[in-house]
Amino acid sequence: MSKNVTSKIKCPVVFLSGLLFCVVFVLLPELLPLIKVPEGFVWSPVHSQNYRLGDLYYYAAWLKEVLDTGIPAYSPSAGELSGQPLIETWRFLGLALAAIPGVVISDIRVLIVFDYGLSAALFFCIAYFFAYTLTRNYWIGLIAGIAVLFLTDRLWGPILPNVQRVVDLWQIAGSAINSATDYLRYTRNFIEYDIYGSTFRFINMSLSGPILILFYYITTLVYKNNDVKSYFIFLVMSPLMAFTYPSHTIIAYGLIASFSLVALFRRNWKAAVSFSSVGAVTIIFLVIIEYRKMLSELLSKSELWNGIFANEKLVLLHNEFGFVLATIILNKYLLTFLIMVYLTRKRPLLRDIVFATGMIAVPLSSVYVFNMPQLWTRFLVRGIDHVWFMLIIVVTGNAIHQFIARPVTGDISKKSVASIPQRILGTAVFAFCLVMLASIALGFFNLGQHTNASGSRFIPQETMHAYRWIDNNLPHKAEVATLDWEDITLLPVFTNVNLVVGHSLIDGRSPGDELKRFISAWKYLGYNRPQLEILLDVGAEACLRMREPATYTNPPRLPLSYQFDAAQFMEGILYWPYIKKVNGIPITGDKITTKLNPEFRNFVLELYDISQPDDFIHTYKVQYITMNAGQVSLLGSPKGMRLLYQTKTRSIYVPMLSTDSRT
Repeated sequence: MSKNVTSKIKCPVVFLSGLLFCVVFVLLPELLPLIKVPEGFVWSPVHSQNYRLGDLYYYAAWLKEVLDTGIPAYSPSAGELSGQPLIETWRFLGLALAAIPGVVISDIRVLIVFDYGLSAALFFCIAYFFAYTLTRNYWIGLIAGIAVLFLTDRLWGPILPNVQRVVDLWQIAGSAINSATDYLRYTRNFIEYDIYGSTFRFINMSLSGPILILFYYITTLVYKNNDVKSYFIFLVMSPLMAFTYPSHTIIAYGLIASFSLVALFRRNWKAAVSFSSVGAVTIIFLVIIEYRKMLSELLSKSELWNGIFANEKLVLLHNEFGFVLATIILNKYLLTFLIMVYLTRKRPLLRDIVFATGMIAVPLSSVYVFNMPQLWTRFLVRGIDHVWFMLIIVVTGNAIHQFIARPVTGDISKKSVASIPQRILGTAVFAFCLVMLASIALGFFNLGQHTNASGSRFIPQETMHAYRWIDNNLPHKAEVATLDWEDITLLPVFTNVNLVVGHSLIDGRSPGDELKRFISAWKYLGYNRPQLEILLDVGAEACLRMREPATYTNPPRLPLSYQFDAAQFMEGILYWPYIKKVNGIPITGDKITTKLNPEFRNFVLELYDISQPDDFIHTYKVQYITMNAGQVSLLGSPKGMRLLYQTKTRSIYVPMLSTDSRT
């Protein structure tokens, strides 16, 4: 069999094997618990414990909203914000794509798991074809596809972001080695997708990560081939990139500009015209829809996001000249950029792609020198890292392959000696790939065993019955009040109702408004002032305990229910520690601490004192109230309400004057 025929057979086999590997191990932790569901429970990927870590519940709520109302989608749970655009309203591209399979998949639990597999498949496929297109080597494509999905956050992300002096280059090397060592130890056992990395925690459900690297791939195709097909896809995708993750929008439009400049410098006039025309069409489109005005108005009204970035300052983190110089020169993006420029010195196309991409990555990394940690960690790093890491794999993989495959000249004895470095390098690469695959497989298999044994993928059947009854029987977008955190988190995912009190990050309300609603509901349901004082006094410490797991094999445990409620109050209502102030009052001191600011504590208690429980139903137009069995046992039925529907875990009430006759 000829070499070409063998290659044609191996290429699809390698591709399909890699694709299957990625999809199977990503889905394994969700599918293993399905084998044996405990009696009295139902399976669910969005479950009663998941929202303690990560943002799956957040994306799932917005996915449900898109499925119910289409595009544009507004707040999933705040009825008064209906028709008012939020950040996610204009970030609809990924959510819309994630919702498309919902046309044939009616169960949102199945849709969520399908989207996990879809996201893994897209990450692998795009990275594989990007690598194969530029190197014509399917093994490099295989490594790129798997590594971009599983290793971006582990081998690339944790490296030390800055150093204090130029002579501290060793700290960068030491940080890189330590992060790689920690990765091997860390990935053996981890308790949730979300703490594996931002690939799984933040952008899997919204598909914005695959969208960005697809745009990058199409961008390189236009530069490489400049054919009609790739140009047309590029022309269509470019305006749509305005409606994805904000950092991805910045990167996408930066790539158009940088590739245009490289094309002009290389006198590649055809490519320059292509990029310039797409850029011009995109600008015209954004001007017509008044995109800048739209975003400006949106951000000016978003108290939540303004609060998150309130402490971000365009000032130097440290004023020492050595720090600024070291952070710029010894930056992992600049260092790897210089290495890639050297490795591609004999590959003009790859070199141009490195230059164009580096014109985005290296300047973005300058944010490190400013006091803007939220801007970097929340937006910029979650976009450029996947693109940059994918390019590093392709460039280094191609250089290693060229070295290993280089013919050795001379007599037999000299050839044998000269080929030793090639054999050593080839063996090292092979060993690395085996370790990579084994670590990933072992880690996700252990996670699957954990989810199968821990019961973390199950919801009490009686609770799910209540959710399904609500979804099928209550009016669309009915106003429901609840102080049960399971309901606050899961009702936006499994039902189509609004919440009087919700999670501020999901519903888009300001923390100040959410706090007033919470206090009003608290007093109306019968919780007293000392109970509120306990909630305030333990909230910060409980919230920090949840965010600092002692080990990756055991989740943080809050055995007392009031501790969990207090932690969720701090995070879900106030969105602390990211929000530092409410109504201009600092929640805690300048540094994150377990003690509330006395002024803020008094402010919350004053809200309780002046709250009028008799006005709660009218003020917030409450149509229904849900309470868990423990709340009913402790507080009794809500004043002025009658029982409408009940399961062993949930009771649903309606005002006595209501004509609702559902049973």
